[in-house]
Order: sequence, then C-alpha cells, then structure tokens
Amino acid sequence: MFGFLSTAGRRPAPRPGRHAAQLGVTWLETRDTPSTLAAAPVLSPLSGVTQPDGSVLVSGHVTDANPAAVTVTVGGAASAQFHPNAQGDFGVVIHLSGSGSVITVQALDGQNLQSDAVTYDTASAVATAAPALSAGTTTDTVAGDSSGNSSAMSVRSGTQTRVSVGTGQNPEGVVIWGEVTGDCPAGSEIHIVSGDERLDDIYVDIDDDGSFEVNVSLPNGTSANIEVQVVDADGNVIASTQTTVGG
Repeated sequence: MFGFLSTAGRRPAPRPGRHAAQLGVTWLETRDTPSTLAAAPVLSPLSGVTQPDGSVLVSGHVTDANPAAVTVTVGGAASAQFHPNAQGDFGVVIHLSGSGSVITVQALDGQNLQSDAVTYDTASAVATAAPALSAGTTTDTVAGDSSGNSSAMSVRSGTQTRVSVGTGQNPEGVVIWGEVTGDCPAGSEIHIVSGDERLDDIYVDIDDDGSFEVNVSLPNGTSANIEVQVVDADGNVIASTQTTVGG
C-alpha cells in the first residue's frame, strides 16, 4: 500500500554544470618599479694645454644629475682625483709620471654609477705662454729668486679663470704670492690647502688688481706641497694650481 512512496527507479535531479573560473590580470601602480633608472655620468672629450713647468692643464665636462657630487679620477700617465663644479665643468693641472703620455679619466657619481673611461694623449696638448705677474708683486715683496710659477685650470664653461703662483723669502719668512686673471666673480678669494697642517686651510683676499700674497712660517730647510685655489662666494673652486713652498 506504500508502493507509491518508493523512489526506486527515479533518476536524481540534474545538478547545475560547473564552469572554469575566468582568470585575469590587474595592473598595479609602478611605484616600486620606477620606469626611469638613474643614468651613469658621461664624460665629454678632453682637451689640454701644456704649462711652462711641463705640466698639462686638462679640461673637460661631466654630465650628471648632481655634477658637484661626482668624483673624477685620473690614471695612466698621471694621478689625480677631484670634483667638477656645479655645472659639471672641470680642469686639473697634472704632472706626468714619466710612464708615457696617455691618461685615463673616469667619473663616479654619488650613487656609485661609473662613466665609461675616456683617454687623452697629453702629447697632443697645445702650448701656452708663461703667465705674466704684476711688477708690484714680484719686486716689492719677494727677496731673491721666486719659484713655483705655474698656470692654473679653467673650470667655467665659456669663460677662463687663471691663477699664477710664486713663492720666495722675505724678512718675515716664506711668502706666497700670485695673480688671478680672467673671469673672477665678486667675492672670490684664495684658499690654500695642504697635507701639512701649518699651511692647510688658509684664506687670502684677492686685491682689486687680481694680486694676492700671504706670509707663512716654515722652519729653515723645510718645504711643503700646497694647492692654491680660487673659490667663489659660494665656495666653488673655479681655478687651482699646485706648487711647493720652502726648501
């Protein structure tokens, strides 16, 4: 009597079919992967001018986001290391070591990115005449023969700043004197640096005619190497040269 309740022979109700999930890609912001990478500094071709003392003034330009933070290194026939100015211009007086005439220059910026090496044969440098010094500086101050006259670098694009330096003896001891010619911005002064603390971090005013002088004290028979820099009002080195005082 209960046969009409039996499920025998019935088929299960069909289940809805399953469909594969549709996958997609959502593009995220690229703040963690910037589209532009920092570029390494780029050095321009170099030029050179031979100096009366046999050294060579090598000038060039480095392109970088922050040129003043770039370190320029010279290797090969000479060794030097320095920074360009804020515009990327630089120049340095190098003294050849005697091992050939070709130098190699590279630039390293503040992010440790290095430029390609640029080579320059200093034998191709053009010659220049010795700079003239004002008569008042040479005859009124220095007793005896002066030494160390040299011509400095030019580091401003389109302009030229030069500094000539001499050293000698006077009744007060050792005197360092010289003259700045060319483009010398208002407020510029002389900065003397040296590995010898007796001659390090000395500032000297530049007179209206471009001349300067300072007396320093060194024991008889001693000498020291110095770098004489012309710095502008912002502290940028716009010219420099090296010489030896005393001896």
